[in-house]
Formats: sequence, C-alpha cells, structure tokens
Amino acid sequence: MRYEYIEPIVAATKKVLEQVTGGEVSSGDVGLVKGDDLDSDVSILISVKGDSEGCIIVSLDRATVTQVCVIMNGMFCDCTALLEMDTIAELSNMIAGIATSSLNDLGYDFAVIPPSVVTQTEIERKTAGIEIFRVPLSTPCGEIAVNVALTTN
Repeated sequence: MRYEYIEPIVAATKKVLEQVTGGEVSSGDVGLVKGDDLDSDVSILISVKGDSEGCIIVSLDRATVTQVCVIMNGMFCDCTALLEMDTIAELSNMIAGIATSSLNDLGYDFAVIPPSVVTQTEIERKTAGIEIFRVPLSTPCGEIAVNVALTTN
C-alpha cells in the first residue's frame, strides 16, 4: 500500500468529525495491525476500487456511536440501535465522499462502494493478508479508529 493514500483519508475523516462534533479531533500514532486485531463494538466497511483496492474500516465503541448519533440527530433524539447504525453509515458516507474526492484531486483514480456495518468475521475475511494502517482519532464523542487496508494495483 502506498502511504500517500493514508493522509488524505485521515484528513477527510478528521474534517468530517470536526464538522459533525464541533470540536477538535486529534490523531494518534499510525500503527500496523492485522484484521483480527480490529476488535470494536461497531465497524463500518467502506470498500475501495481503482488505483488500489481494499477497504477503509471505521471502528467505534458503543458509547461513541451513541454520542455521534445524539449530535447528528439532535440532543433530544432517542437513538435506537437502528438509528445509530444509519447515523454511523451516513457519517461513513461523508468520510468516503471527501476522501475519494481528495484522492482523485491528487490524480489518483478511486471509487467507493456505499458503506456497510460489518461483523468481525467479515473484517477478517476482507483484510486477510493485507497490511492495515490504523490511525486512532480522539474526538469530543470518544475514540474512533480509521483503518486503511489497500493493495496497490
């Protein structure tokens, strides 16, 4: 995987999260992980096609999902499990759109498939044998990890 793909993806994620939460988002150290190390309460898979193929996985714990849902849907919203998943999928759509635009503006050819909520088993299947760059983000809602698993074509 080319490292120059990661920065635009992380920058897009930070930009969306700062807009949504209204607060500062800081990133931690980039690390390499395996698919079975991506254990989280909720994972959203964004499949990527083009110059590279693979996926972006946005990982959150349940408390962070609820906080994001409340912010995105209004403070007095009753965030049911279904609404939380719809909200996180929409957040991921926003991230995917900005990340794809940023990469395409840099001259790369990328397209994304709409995000889906996935299980740990699905993550392991999609990321088998691929290096995964994990970037932890600290947001006003809690911790969110951006995991980038792309192979270069």
